[in-house]
Amino acid sequence: KAQKLPQVVRGGSEGGAHDGLFDRVLCDVPCSGDGTLRKDFKVWDKWTPLFGLRIHRLQEQIAMRGLSLLRVGGVMAYSTCSFNPIEDEAVVASLLRRTRGAVELVDASAMLPDLKRGPGFTAWKVIDEALREFATFEDSQKSSVPKRRRALFLPSMWPPTKKELKKMPLERCLRLYPHLQDTGGFFVALFRKVRPLESRADEHARAPPPPAPSAETNPLRAHLEYREVSAEVRAAVSADLGIEDTALQGHLFSRSAEACTVSWFASSTVARGTAPSAGIADNVSGRLRAVWGGATIARRVRGGGGY
Repeated sequence: KAQKLPQVVRGGSEGGAHDGLFDRVLCDVPCSGDGTLRKDFKVWDKWTPLFGLRIHRLQEQIAMRGLSLLRVGGVMAYSTCSFNPIEDEAVVASLLRRTRGAVELVDASAMLPDLKRGPGFTAWKVIDEALREFATFEDSQKSSVPKRRRALFLPSMWPPTKKELKKMPLERCLRLYPHLQDTGGFFVALFRKVRPLESRADEHARAPPPPAPSAETNPLRAHLEYREVSAEVRAAVSADLGIEDTALQGHLFSRSAEACTVSWFASSTVARGTAPSAGIADNVSGRLRAVWGGATIARRVRGGGGY
């Protein structure tokens, strides 16, 4: 939850919420980790372009929060162990775009002269898991692209325009390749804050997530809803566990129609209340989402052998 770190304000200051406080911020964000493929062989089998698409927004939010907490004159290092420009230069370009001149990329070419590195990219392609290239954000939103896939793409994933590149020296980013110096793969960009952020610059980073859709508005969430098991399932659990059927009535619930896993709830009100939230005050229930409830008391034996 680094993107939700609270703002720190100097004691006695007024209206200084965006001045920041820290001289240095290390922003090593979650990433797809493809730069670790020399030591983590699982990356070879599991990596897909979707990793970068799914985590890009979070990386940007965390980095914006870091810049907000940075004082004027301070330096923030944004880093990943990924080669994917969607996680690297695309995030850097988005930060420069959103901060509107309040931060600048530091030229680190003279730092650590013995460290071999490559320059940052100024152009790249945006692809999906099928290696289909989308030249523009608009292309990714066409009706021929599945709706769930369209939601993964953001305009900030595409390279800057030629006009933007004149103010975005992305080549100042550092790309550390394993073959250059027998290391792991890494990406680093140094930002210096030259003036306070505009008040709305980090709104996206601090904005709360939208309310979770219910099973009625989104069938994909239906599997998260607990439903009371049928009389047949209750009878099977009663017989297999040796519990009186009357003691189970109104207490057994499951998330699947097959009732592969059966949970015990103290009351049906609590069970049904897990969507959105039972027993929670009305003023906060809309901001909380239960993802698990009850106590699992029975699981169906594979092969149809009862509980």
